[in-house]
Amino acid sequence: MKCPYCGDAIFSRHIHSVPMTNLGPDENGREMRDYRLYVDACPACDRQIIQLFANFDDSVKKHIIWPKRIYRESCPTEVPKDIAADYNEACDVIDISPTAAAALARRCMQYILERDAGARKGEKLWKQVEAVVNDPNTPEYVKGNLHDLREIGNFSAHANEDVTGQVLRAEPEEAEWTLETLRTLFEHYYVGPANSKARKAALKDKLAKKAKK
Repeated sequence: MKCPYCGDAIFSRHIHSVPMTNLGPDENGREMRDYRLYVDACPACDRQIIQLFANFDDSVKKHIIWPKRIYRESCPTEVPKDIAADYNEACDVIDISPTAAAALARRCMQYILERDAGARKGEKLWKQVEAVVNDPNTPEYVKGNLHDLREIGNFSAHANEDVTGQVLRAEPEEAEWTLETLRTLFEHYYVGPANSKARKAALKDKLAKKAKK
């Protein structure tokens, strides 16, 4: 995991845990075996992190309940400003409203797929995602992230919505993964090409200087 305060990748230093039992079913009616609070500390910045683990018969869900605001990397400078603005706003609000964050992130995704991935403009987002996944020119790691996004939560329902129209509710996990998928798209369509261009320019300049000697 990454520290929600400083962003360092860490194996958190466990302090203690507190079991909490007999809390009844969750909002979906699933019976919980127990809740457990885990208090950890980041070895880099030494600040405490509190996570809530909910144990069900078929799964375990975890959620950071402190700190409220999670560290996220800033948008790469190579990303167009209008897309970066929506991405940064999504990061700012995700801890308050995953629904708003997911809607902004899906709008960013649609911009990228239309402008840079060759998706047909005006189509529903799920069709655009499908077209990019099926495109033989799309790298496998990009296809994998887009495919995983389709499998998470209720993305298929959200992907059918008009991004300028009604916004459906999104779970925190879906919003997080949509932002993570966006970073993959940023890397492929903007950061990678910019780095390649810079390397070519540097090599060209080096060869030109060598030729003058």
